[in-house]
Amino acid sequence: MRTSLLCLLLVTVASRILAQAPGVPHVDNAKVCMGSSAYIIAVYDGGAATTISWEESTDGQQSWHTVPNTPPYSIYPGYGYGVNGAYLQIDNATPGMDRYQYRVTLSNSSGSSGPSSPGLLLVGTAVPSKPVFDNPVTAVCEGETVLYTIRGASGDDSIYWSFAASSLADTMAAAHFNSGSGTVSLSVTVANGCGVAQSDPVAVTVNPIQNTPAGTAGGAAVCTNFYAKQGVTTTYADGSCNPTVALLPSGINPVGGNIQSCVTIDASVQSFNGIPYVPRHYSLTPSLTDPTTSTATVTLYFTQNDFDVYNAARGSNPALPINSSDAAGIANLHITQFHGTGTTPDTYVGGSGDIDPDDNNIIWNATASRWEVTFDITGFSGFFVSGSSIIPLPLTLTEFSGKTIKAGNQLHWMTTMEENTAYFEIQRKGDDPVFADLAKVPAAGNSNQPLQYDYLDARAAGAYSYRLKMVDIDGKFTYSRIVALGSAADALTIRVLPNPAHQPLSLTVGSPEVAGAVLTVTDMSGKKMLEKHVSLQKGNNSLDPGILTTLPQGMYLIGVATDKQQQTIKFVRD
Repeated sequence: MRTSLLCLLLVTVASRILAQAPGVPHVDNAKVCMGSSAYIIAVYDGGAATTISWEESTDGQQSWHTVPNTPPYSIYPGYGYGVNGAYLQIDNATPGMDRYQYRVTLSNSSGSSGPSSPGLLLVGTAVPSKPVFDNPVTAVCEGETVLYTIRGASGDDSIYWSFAASSLADTMAAAHFNSGSGTVSLSVTVANGCGVAQSDPVAVTVNPIQNTPAGTAGGAAVCTNFYAKQGVTTTYADGSCNPTVALLPSGINPVGGNIQSCVTIDASVQSFNGIPYVPRHYSLTPSLTDPTTSTATVTLYFTQNDFDVYNAARGSNPALPINSSDAAGIANLHITQFHGTGTTPDTYVGGSGDIDPDDNNIIWNATASRWEVTFDITGFSGFFVSGSSIIPLPLTLTEFSGKTIKAGNQLHWMTTMEENTAYFEIQRKGDDPVFADLAKVPAAGNSNQPLQYDYLDARAAGAYSYRLKMVDIDGKFTYSRIVALGSAADALTIRVLPNPAHQPLSLTVGSPEVAGAVLTVTDMSGKKMLEKHVSLQKGNNSLDPGILTTLPQGMYLIGVATDKQQQTIKFVRD
């Protein structure tokens, strides 16, 4: 009885498969050495093919003719793919067949697939040339990303990089050195149908990143050029491995390609618009992507002395932190961003804006004895730190608030003394790490009277954060403080206490619902230190903090991701 049922099931399944027309097949290119047999393979979905018709083009697809099932050709179904494959065997391929193209049409009683896209036959006549590195970098700092290129490979060769995580193109790859100090080997192998050739390996010395940020007071700008690789945080450092900045391509238009990072430390505190700024300032200039629209997450490094020098000359302006526990000084820290290129605030001509970093992203790294300030940016390149914005604001914002009502999230703000104001850009973020433009509200232009503005976000559902981008007619802008609306219980949260951490500590994850999640810990170079699947209950979940106590001293990113949202915080291990 069981045997009969099994046979009936197999017949039923086979009937259903044959009742479907074959899907359009995919045909791979084939590499072969002259005199050998070539195999043009097609794979497809759908029902089994009862008719397999191959076509050949010898003139770059200007004309096609049917391939006969006679020597030197042989037509077969299957070849390891069951009912979802077919292949064409070509015996004794000759150099004259190089770059011939082949396509296939499959059919059964239910219909035809139509012709596939063509696959290319590449016939090699000799072992490929040995690849040679172009002026390879042999000494790097931990966390840097370097672009390597080779010569000696043709466009038809298959190219395999060792150590470089992913190729950008056949003859270049970006290697990210996140493995710590030591020596690593970088090599390339090229292959064609007649064999393989391997480069002489390049030994790359990876030097440890230093604690002290780069630059000398009163000295020349320290500039470095490195590649911004997607998915990893690149540390930019000088020749002695003193860091300048760290950069992670992120946001809606992640920056890419080579980026020049420069740090300058003025001999004394300078002012712009009568407001002093920290002598250490930075510029970032991408060479490939649009510098006005590219997005990234940036970390700038400062010493306590940088802030002490500013505080001694600040006058009545807001103070910067005098130590790691100075919450008021941390809250005062503002970054003024000047777009375009320049060396001092008055030399930039591309517009400007004020950035108020989240206080949780202004970290005193006790291990390295330095401040690390992390924030998201849109556009490049000059960054100046002060206790307040150093650009003249187009208006005075006296209130920015919001509340959740039945119709959505209601935002309200008030201004006085508007001068040449153009509009307010309302920006919002939910689970995403960066703000996105939501709406534009026209401003008054010029007014010395109190004015009130309102906006209803009717599409809001859950917890959102809002800010105003206040833009004047010259394109200059500044950001308001952030207003968070919605129930905190609707958002995923991570809390480590204490942070910076020492024994004992606690790790708590708040979840709005029962969910499976992935907990990850990465270092600031992007190296994954831990990945663990956890089950979350609704509310606060106390997780085993032992996974953090084994980490070496340093700064890390702790992330928790469910299928609906994710959250990441910085964590310092003392």
